[in-house]
Amino acid sequence: MTVETLINTVDHGPYIGLRAFRTEESRLFFGRERESRQVARLWKADRLTVLTGEPGVGKTSLLNAGVCPLLASERLRILPVGRLTYASSFPVAALPEHNPYVLALLASWSPHESPARLAAMTISGHLRRYEAVAGRSAASGPLMAAIDQAEELFDDREDRRRHAGAFVDELAAALDDHPGLHLLLVGREGFADLFESYRVRFGTAAGSEVVLAPLDRDAATRAVRGPSESRGRPFAPGAAEELVDDLRSVTLLDDMRRPVASPADAVHPALVQTACSSLWETFSGADVVTGPHLRREGGAERFLGDTWRRVVSGIATDHDLYPERLLNWLGRALTAGFPARARVGEREAEAAGVPGSVLRALAALHLLRSEGGASGSREYALYDDRLAAVVRGLAVGGPVPAVPPAPTSSAALLHAAVQALAEGEAALARGHVRRILEAGDDDLRPRAEAWSLLGNIACEEGDLEEAVRSYDTATTMFEALGDTSAVGRLLAAIGRLRLRQGDGALALTLLRAAVERVPNDLTVQTQLGWALGELGRPRAAVAVLNGVLAVDGNTPDALRVRGEILADLGEAEEALRDLDRVPHRTEPVTRAARAFALATLHDFGAADGELAAVLADAPHEGSVLLYGARARAAEGDRAGAADLAGRALTAAGAPLPPHRREVALGLLAASEPGEPYGDDSGR
Repeated sequence: MTVETLINTVDHGPYIGLRAFRTEESRLFFGRERESRQVARLWKADRLTVLTGEPGVGKTSLLNAGVCPLLASERLRILPVGRLTYASSFPVAALPEHNPYVLALLASWSPHESPARLAAMTISGHLRRYEAVAGRSAASGPLMAAIDQAEELFDDREDRRRHAGAFVDELAAALDDHPGLHLLLVGREGFADLFESYRVRFGTAAGSEVVLAPLDRDAATRAVRGPSESRGRPFAPGAAEELVDDLRSVTLLDDMRRPVASPADAVHPALVQTACSSLWETFSGADVVTGPHLRREGGAERFLGDTWRRVVSGIATDHDLYPERLLNWLGRALTAGFPARARVGEREAEAAGVPGSVLRALAALHLLRSEGGASGSREYALYDDRLAAVVRGLAVGGPVPAVPPAPTSSAALLHAAVQALAEGEAALARGHVRRILEAGDDDLRPRAEAWSLLGNIACEEGDLEEAVRSYDTATTMFEALGDTSAVGRLLAAIGRLRLRQGDGALALTLLRAAVERVPNDLTVQTQLGWALGELGRPRAAVAVLNGVLAVDGNTPDALRVRGEILADLGEAEEALRDLDRVPHRTEPVTRAARAFALATLHDFGAADGELAAVLADAPHEGSVLLYGARARAAEGDRAGAADLAGRALTAAGAPLPPHRREVALGLLAASEPGEPYGDDSGR
């Protein structure tokens, strides 16, 4: 079974185990009453609030089960908690150009809406639509929006880094456009420092910051006692305190280097939930939990060990590893030099046959801590010193019991694969998909979606041919299911990929077939218009886009594509009318097209300002460089035009299509003495 299935199917009673509290579990949420009131008060008072804390300190639980229920009781408007990572089996190649952070946020706010529609929207536009829906609820007052795990904005993946600033600009614009919007950003320790460079973009909106600390002894005791008592199983006087003190007790060395127990100042909520979820199973037949019972069962070490053993065995199954070998390796590697805390790096793990994703999975469950390593790879240590004796004891113990057999459905495996891909774990996602396909489930839909997800993985890895094969297999399966919408989306995705591979004729055939399957899908029609423009058929492209905008005149992607094509044609005034209606023109090629249109109208000062900014943001993108070359040509700068045109021809990434290569070559030739000068490519 997958680890996620294991966590969600084991009966933890009134405790939530290794996951975060959900909003509907607020009645089981104890120990954070003061912090809940504090964050709720600041969020209501300030336009922008930042909540930070170390991993596992309970930020997500506080937001879900503490803060949001308090505000809901006041009948305020609260959007679903937002996230900045997103993945699905929807064919990503069929999506228009978009900011992945914006798409992820909007998808978390509207999880049942088509990703294609969301990808064409801005944050402000989505909120405007939300507020325009009459009778959504009787709630009033500020519109409360929270983004959890906001540190995901600082993803190390190169394809994400360039979108971070544009996302923050959209977020700041949304605060400007919607005076009632109050934003809460929740991130791990260090997020506030990383975010500091962006604060200036929020102007006077930048407000309060709260740092969430671990539980003190009294709060931890309430967190232990409250949930169990709510289910009719009270702790005897002093028993809950005894368990908390046991969780606080860590082994250190005295002056004679002898191990001694020493109480820590505080307890992490993750440790409380980990121990208590196992405790609940252990005392399933007891009416009252007493101190002697706790000691007889082995106390905190036994309860923490049960969870560690179960989770490590589940992760081993996910990664096709032997549970006992993984358990023993982790015990030796993480407790070397016991009782001092040891660190193990991903490279060291890989050398031992343990994928780095194993360590990352344990860190995501707050059983390990992730730390920056001197060698450039991530390093990991046990989440809490209290785990050291537990993990060491299991490593030198007897055989590891097998994970209780529990069938995992194809739907559950597909969900786990999507989650793994959202977290950047492509290899793990592929492993889950393989198990779906090997199972040969009679239900064709999960297998069809699995093949579509494989196409997305291949796209992310840049293997376009593999993506086409996977999407094509998914298309055949969805065809058998009679799902014409899914078939249309997949045909559009394959068409876009074929265009990127240089097969324009096949791309057009596929995109036209997609339009036939989903004739009312404006996104697919826009993709057809874009493809016609890329293939040097601008008038046909404009005709298709005119049809899209006749149905919905505010379709951002259609406005963007038509504006770029009109700029190509030299119809600068019409191009600017479209491009100036594209909210927050974040795509470099769109901004470069606007610079060219301004230069065509001899507004050279504005053109130079726009061009300088976009060339700084995208100095190696061929289409951007070509628009820049044409803008320089319009200004009469032959040398500048030739330089940019030459760079456009040799730029890394997608090559210029043939008709644009001709334009670039013409600008190079025109820089030679005696050659006529001009840019009439659009005429």
